[in-house]
Amino acid sequence: MRPKMEIVRCNPGRDRDVFDLAVQAWPAAERDGYEQAIRRELASGHAELVVLLGARRSDALVAAQLAQVLPGRVAVVWRPWFASGDSPENDALAKSLMARLLSELAAAGVQLCQGLVARGDAESARLFACGEFMCAAELLYLAAPPEDAAGRPSLPFDLAPLGDSDAA
Repeated sequence: MRPKMEIVRCNPGRDRDVFDLAVQAWPAAERDGYEQAIRRELASGHAELVVLLGARRSDALVAAQLAQVLPGRVAVVWRPWFASGDSPENDALAKSLMARLLSELAAAGVQLCQGLVARGDAESARLFACGEFMCAAELLYLAAPPEDAAGRPSLPFDLAPLGDSDAA
């Protein structure tokens, strides 16, 4: 008989192994920024705004998941991350992690949870669906390559600074 899986809320400042596994869900390009934001919450004495869950079997870390409570009774939720990669039990474990995470967030007064899934990331979409998340919108982010001021196209009008009373 397999040992029982235990899902517990962890301390993001002390349970470094769980935190390090959970942050694998963050896009690599954004990982430093997200971690700095979480560290600021912890340093300012607001550890309760960070929900970190760890799933263990026989003291071995199997999965982790992280969410951050934001102003306005909302939270950002990241998908669960698994220590062993793809496993037949991942969907059931994701469902259990999501249920516990949503319970913790509801107890903190959160009324809306959001998770972002990159286009084409079917695995993350499936894991969020295990937690009964649904796609509310497809977001399109606009970007432009940075150029020096001299290379920018001119506008057909002058821009005045905000608050300039002479602008009309």
